[in-house]
Amino acid sequence: MKELFSEKILALGFSPYTLNQVLFEKSTPGTYTLNIDKGIFEVSICGAGGGGGGSATSHSWLGSNGGSGAAFKGLVRFSKAVLKITVGKGGTGGYASGRNAGAGTNGSLSSIFQGTTNLISAGAGNGGYGTGDGFGANNGNGGTLTIGNVSVLSEITKSNGVKSSTISILGNGYGAGGAVRASNSGTNGQNGYVKIVFKRSK
Repeated sequence: MKELFSEKILALGFSPYTLNQVLFEKSTPGTYTLNIDKGIFEVSICGAGGGGGGSATSHSWLGSNGGSGAAFKGLVRFSKAVLKITVGKGGTGGYASGRNAGAGTNGSLSSIFQGTTNLISAGAGNGGYGTGDGFGANNGNGGTLTIGNVSVLSEITKSNGVKSSTISILGNGYGAGGAVRASNSGTNGQNGYVKIVFKRSK
């Protein structure tokens, strides 16, 4: 009964949502589901950052920053569906060592799927390299943005991640790569982020 009422409202050009209603917002890594009615939504999404590489404690050798996650912010059209939303986890910073400091680990991607169909995927940054034997163990590359089978009406941000970058592309701190620190371990990359806000019915 509730579904029939919702469909009648939408057919008349109305929506069960209010303007700027936040339907989903998470930065905690994991996979979630969201039942959504059709409409126009502002989507913000970024992959997680890679961990910063460790640095040598007995030398002046430094590792590198982790790469930042890819990011998108813009208006998209969703049909009535159950969305599967994944929020990526930041990579772990590499350990420090006298000579052979460890590389940071890769972050994980954030994505929005409808069933098995990718709508938007924001790839994660790779971990930064370490020193000595850990040099070249990772490359600190940024994540790759993939726009799948979704109607994008306008874009505010649409970017692959940046190599060896501690800057959040969305500007909210999420998705940034972990930092390298002299004579110390690298810091962890920042988690990914997904936010969906209702804007209009059509």
